[in-house]
Amino acid sequence: MLTVQGLDKAIRQMAGAAANRRFYNRLRYDVAEEFMDACAAGSAWVSPRLAASFQRASYQGKKEWVFEVKGPYAMEAGTTVPNAAKLGAPRIMGRALSKTAGKLPAQADRFFHSAGKAAGFDVSKQS
Repeated sequence: MLTVQGLDKAIRQMAGAAANRRFYNRLRYDVAEEFMDACAAGSAWVSPRLAASFQRASYQGKKEWVFEVKGPYAMEAGTTVPNAAKLGAPRIMGRALSKTAGKLPAQADRFFHSAGKAAGFDVSKQS
């Protein structure tokens, strides 16, 4: 059998770094922030209050956005603005979700770059 010295150790280090909760949570928050920012951009012309909610800004001292971890595999992101549905929030959020999904590969690359660096790999880009 042919073996590569240190490969098993390198694989364990990468798996450990990729499973690091800090890196994983940062990825989830980055995706949720990207989604909320896209919602804010799409709702700016509809309602300043709705846009402010998606920007995670208070309205009259009240928090009107939802941005929290829901279990190990989910984030909840949205708005609690009254009449948000009548203002078109579901449609705006659907478009924002499509835009965010298009950016997921780049965010995953950053995640694995961080995990690889933490595992001790050379993660510099080479052409």
